[in-house]
Amino acid sequence: MTVPADGAVALHVGGVCDDPGECGGDDCATVPAEFHVRAETYWGQELYLVGSIPELGSWNPAHGVRLSTDQGSYPWWTGSTRLPVGALFEYKYVKIDGAGNVVWETGGNRVATGDDSGGGCTQVFTEYWR
Repeated sequence: MTVPADGAVALHVGGVCDDPGECGGDDCATVPAEFHVRAETYWGQELYLVGSIPELGSWNPAHGVRLSTDQGSYPWWTGSTRLPVGALFEYKYVKIDGAGNVVWETGGNRVATGDDSGGGCTQVFTEYWR
């Protein structure tokens, strides 16, 4: 980079590029992950994503990723977190009511690996409560 006389340059340490190609490569250490889940709940229940890695609460529902919904999008719930690229993890969705009662979805654990399959260092999950 050449800075002209009386010019200036600004550096943003730890910044993230919208286009990874502009950052000098397309590798990501972590990937933003979006979760979209269709789940019926009753008034007062909330939906959480819980899994085997710290980013998903290490199987502790109270430390999972809280998903949100609103009148216009219900019964679809959404939330996001960052996942380590290449990390294999297991996860489930849970419903938690105001008293702290937890209902785990049925069936085996879901399994995924953090990657940028959506391109541009983004991973998207669209799923249904079981």
